[in-house]
Amino acid sequence: MKRTEYLERLRIRLIEVPVEERQTWSVQEFVEWWLHEQKKDKALRWDDEPDNSFIHVRGACRDLIGPEAGA
Repeated sequence: MKRTEYLERLRIRLIEVPVEERQTWSVQEFVEWWLHEQKKDKALRWDDEPDNSFIHVRGACRDLIGPEAGA
């Protein structure tokens, strides 16, 4: 799966989490959610770039977590 497709799929899953909950998340809580979702759904595993994947994930989802999170 290409990086853009992966990140799109992940963002869609993340948007399913209520914004009020995501707004309270720290980076650690986001990591925990991400790891949990990968265990549940093999499509959310990014095997092409395992060492750097979280760098891309965090950047792509920055606007969906923490105090600045929007719907």
